[in-house]
Amino acid sequence: MYGAYTAGVLKGWTASGRRPRFDVVTGVSTGSLIAPFAFLGPDYDAVLERGYITIRPGDLYRLRGPTALLWADSLADSEPLRRRVEAQLTPDVVARVGRAYAEGRRLYVGTTNLDTKSLVVWDLTAIAAGNDPRKVELFRDVILASCAIPGLLPPVPITIEVDGHRHSELHVDGGVSASLFLPPTVFGADAKAEAPAAAGPNVYVIVAGKVKPDSRPVERSFVRVSGESLTAVLQARFEGDLLRVFVHARDAGAGFRLTAVPQELPLDSNWMALDGPALRRLFDAGRKFGAGDQAWRTSPPGLGPGDQPPRTGVRFTVTE
Repeated sequence: MYGAYTAGVLKGWTASGRRPRFDVVTGVSTGSLIAPFAFLGPDYDAVLERGYITIRPGDLYRLRGPTALLWADSLADSEPLRRRVEAQLTPDVVARVGRAYAEGRRLYVGTTNLDTKSLVVWDLTAIAAGNDPRKVELFRDVILASCAIPGLLPPVPITIEVDGHRHSELHVDGGVSASLFLPPTVFGADAKAEAPAAAGPNVYVIVAGKVKPDSRPVERSFVRVSGESLTAVLQARFEGDLLRVFVHARDAGAGFRLTAVPQELPLDSNWMALDGPALRRLFDAGRKFGAGDQAWRTSPPGLGPGDQPPRTGVRFTVTE
């Protein structure tokens, strides 16, 4: 549901008159649903707003019956999400993405290949511009796979051909292998050597969530301790991915701009609840940021000297 914040930022950014025309857009997980419309521009802001404000669990999945879980590969069926993807990513939308290929613009979406346990980056502009008769179906399958939360939604089989031999791979949520990504090649083969002295490109990162998870006491139970530990692992991976993008941008002489859900905004810990008022709060917070004069962060968390000082004991003094 945190994608509602990203959709709001784009809507507010358009209203401000300062939103750029992006040369490259990347997305994983809920970001993959947003990426094609962010790439195509403000004409699709209304599609994103409707999609994130009105969405409910039944629009994304159907829980399976208890007996089905004995042989199923997920707790739920993703057919509702597939229908939603098909309705939004029409052949006309895919064709518009394809026309951007000749302009040198690129749309990338990430999935996780379960066979190799690695991130796969798909160039959706190249796919959309290609001559494969099934390119619209492949385009949609990649988006669906990037949203396929392991355990909840089923993996998406994608058939590939290598040296004339065809085989099927299973792909799931790109967030399993990368929270965000930016191929270094987007800046050129030798970006560091060609870095501009003054004004250059900008990298904008819109996080569908908070930069830091909310702090809360943890009950000493197996479920809570293991669940919060997994959250910590994912948080560490997210911060590492964010730092990697920052370094790529810096080495290319590009500006780095970051926004995320405000830390003070109260959020339900159940991010799949898709509660209507919560979605509206997220969207409105994003729209306020995008339309206003609030400053984008220029570096990821953890780089400041006072971000995580070593503890010298167990007594602390809080200063404003």
